[in-house]
Amino acid sequence: MKLLLTLLLISSTAFAQSTESIDTDGDGLLDREEDVNANLIFDDGETNLFDADTDDGGEADGAEIRAGRDPLNRIDDITFDLDGDGLNNGQEYKLGTDPAKADSDGDGSDDKTDPFALDSRYSQDLDGDGLPDEYEALHGLDNTNPNDATRDTDNDGLNTVEEFIYETDMLDADTDNDGINDGTEVENGTDPQENPCLMYGGVGTPFADIEDHWGKDFITHIDQIRAKPTGAHLIEGETQIDREVFIPDENITRYELLRMILLGSCVPLINDTESIGIEFRDFSPRSRPRESTDRSIKRQIIYTATSLGIIQGYKDGTIQPDATINRAEAMKILILASQLQPLDDPYASSTFSDVPKDAWFEPFIRQMVEYAIIDGYGDGTIRPGNNITRAEASKIVLLIIISNPHVNGYVIPAEEL
Repeated sequence: MKLLLTLLLISSTAFAQSTESIDTDGDGLLDREEDVNANLIFDDGETNLFDADTDDGGEADGAEIRAGRDPLNRIDDITFDLDGDGLNNGQEYKLGTDPAKADSDGDGSDDKTDPFALDSRYSQDLDGDGLPDEYEALHGLDNTNPNDATRDTDNDGLNTVEEFIYETDMLDADTDNDGINDGTEVENGTDPQENPCLMYGGVGTPFADIEDHWGKDFITHIDQIRAKPTGAHLIEGETQIDREVFIPDENITRYELLRMILLGSCVPLINDTESIGIEFRDFSPRSRPRESTDRSIKRQIIYTATSLGIIQGYKDGTIQPDATINRAEAMKILILASQLQPLDDPYASSTFSDVPKDAWFEPFIRQMVEYAIIDGYGDGTIRPGNNITRAEASKIVLLIIISNPHVNGYVIPAEEL
């Protein structure tokens, strides 16, 4: 009996010593880590020291634990196909798709068969050239000819596939109008879609008439924004005797609104306004001898906006730059000049009681609502026929600049608004 006890003790001690460095099932975990109470039984809460893949998900227990996954639940194993779309979890992680959702972008095509599984706009690529068929149709390309993917239509150093990837304009060598072509920006690591054209800061103008005005913060911010390279102000105040005023409740003019949004959106101004073949009888495209800076900018603003189709002249041959402008007209100008793209927000609505569904200005107002730039009045109206004031325009333009992905609006401390 004594001999038997001695043998059992020796055997137990030898087993304890052996499990210190033994990995019986080769799963990357020592036996003592799996069989915590050393009873050689697969107990609840333990991994099986005789089975490298306790949860039968296809991944070793040790690999799961090191990666922070659960070795007792196979749904998070790299080799497990949780959503049954033909891609295992590891492949989904690599692609960035949702391992728990067979159709990550909700476009009706499973992730495995969808070459653009993260973008609901695209679902097929018949010629396998890396360009979605939907994109090719939109840009007049041939979805049966893979050769159009390698063309550099605008000679900016990016082929069509690269233009698609970087979301640049395949017909415009300088998508963001910053003077640097898209290919060079990609090579330099800068954003070909964003023009870093705005400066912010410095001593603002101490306008004497905005201290208790609701638009003070918006006006103060707008006043501190400058457009590169000239450093031009987006809007200016007025000197009255010995003080500078903004006149916030005065109706803004067509020119003032155009100046704010064109400079704030970094739209390149046309210098040679005589060459575009447009002339208004109330504001000549020709420069005057010793023309002032203010008049020069005004001429460039008016004719640039006209050449881009942002505004049109009147039937009598005038452009009336100093006329006031109503809210509906202002929304159209602001959207066209800023080039803000629709967000297609299903929750956005322009159902104001005074905006008919078929009104020409309804799409512009709806887009402003999508960007949370305007929200209407408390009575459910937007009052499209009302003139827009300088303070109202300052607020809207400031919010557009902050929202506009084409310019560096992030230089503005938006958290204060």
